[in-house]
Amino acid sequence: MDMDNKKKKTKRTFKRFYLWDYDKEEQYCNDMHAKGWKLVPPSENDLFATFGGQKFEECEPENVVYKIGFNPKRSERESYIQMFEDYGWEPCGSLNDFYYFRKNADGVSPEELDIFSDDESRLDMAKKILRTKLPIMLILTVCLIPQSFRVIFMEDRNAFDRTLLVMYGGCWVLYANAFIKTYLSYQRFRRKFGDDDDRV
Repeated sequence: MDMDNKKKKTKRTFKRFYLWDYDKEEQYCNDMHAKGWKLVPPSENDLFATFGGQKFEECEPENVVYKIGFNPKRSERESYIQMFEDYGWEPCGSLNDFYYFRKNADGVSPEELDIFSDDESRLDMAKKILRTKLPIMLILTVCLIPQSFRVIFMEDRNAFDRTLLVMYGGCWVLYANAFIKTYLSYQRFRRKFGDDDDRV
């Protein structure tokens, strides 16, 4: 029976990739497709995907190349995707402003299989990622400081104040952890491509 005429199997894997691992994530998807498992477009509402999980669907093994781009401007989403489609790339989902594309690599030159023209373009992508996280980190910090002051020093504090502090504090710790990892990954990424400019 033809694979298209029967219900295809799916499988989930869990591999956590960070900013500097973009090439490893791409290669992982390439290898899975070569084994007969193509990436299922991730969903923004899929917590499994958000925390590093992948879902694959059974397919015919092919020599397919995956590439990952980054675009934080939602207003430019359609034009961004269209740009890649014009060059023969198939969109296969997005997650947290990261966009996944794939293309059959048979008979295609290496230059046509790289969505970045140079190292500067890759560094620019890394800087954009860091810039999108910085404002949220500042907002959480601004919310946390006065609430901490109120709970610690004010006499009229109540259970709601303490609950709010725990919520703010929990969010701050989780996001601070993500922000620090992103910043460290950016620094590794910068050194990887020999960039001496520390400015973000």
